[in-house]
Amino acid sequence: MVMEPVKGGTLAKLPEQANSLFQSFYPAPAPSPASLAIRYAASLPEVEIVLSGMSSLEQLDDNTSYMQEFKPLTEAERNLVDEITSILNQTIKVPCTSCRYCLEECPISVNIPDYFGLLNLHAVTGQKTNMYYQRFSMNHARASECLKCGKCEHICPQHIPIRSFLEEFAALYETPAA
Repeated sequence: MVMEPVKGGTLAKLPEQANSLFQSFYPAPAPSPASLAIRYAASLPEVEIVLSGMSSLEQLDDNTSYMQEFKPLTEAERNLVDEITSILNQTIKVPCTSCRYCLEECPISVNIPDYFGLLNLHAVTGQKTNMYYQRFSMNHARASECLKCGKCEHICPQHIPIRSFLEEFAALYETPAA
């Protein structure tokens, strides 16, 4: 069984370079990037069930449209997945899907998903947005306040080493400029 084949919606909206590759691969009208992710998971021989979260009727219609008469990925599509994966691995520092399970487990409410979004933004653009950090930490604990209890890591479906990324984030956002 595969859960979150679209990584909490992350794979539904690809970075520009990956999306261009995706769009050039398929003739118009192109399928959705989510369809490729779900079909990839469903094409694995050991997988019997793929559970995809959906938040709109449009997404439900999209998912059922290509799963009613399921076609496994072709070799060319598998190669496309490899290329897109390579692009994603170069652009995303923390593979967080913002599912927020970690936030629910955190005893002091460290805003892990939003802090990781800022860390990813910094990795891609080099921009540090202190204004957003101030806003995200308004009703939550700051990254440096993490108790390092590990509850967040035990529940994370992506198996992210959350504590070490929070330390990196705190060093970037909470260390005074020299």
